[in-house]
Amino acid sequence: GSAVDWWALGVCLFEFLTGIPPFNDETPAQVFQNILKRDIPWPEGEEKLSDNAQNAIDILLTIDITKRAGLKELKHHSLFHGVDWDNLQNQTMPFIPQPDDETDTSYFEARNNAQHLTVSGFSL
Repeated sequence: GSAVDWWALGVCLFEFLTGIPPFNDETPAQVFQNILKRDIPWPEGEEKLSDNAQNAIDILLTIDITKRAGLKELKHHSLFHGVDWDNLQNQTMPFIPQPDDETDTSYFEARNNAQHLTVSGFSL
């Protein structure tokens, strides 16, 4: 159902912003236990997510599907303040990568070198 889609969005958002999956561990069994315990290794220090980003991920990774955020909650979440949801698909992309080939990773920084990001008005 759609509840798993919102869960998956939370997983993707966490990994997009941190570079690692939210329940990462040594073995699949440990990953499964981390999911069941909802053990999320929130980044700290310089890599700490903004409160808005962490809260958005947190409400998407809520185990109880009756309490998990959906589209209505995300559209009104402060992380997405200023997004014109009605015209989203008609907006001009602020940046379109032009890789040299399918192995070109020049648009990616090493995780340790990434600085605080602001993308299209989102403070991450």
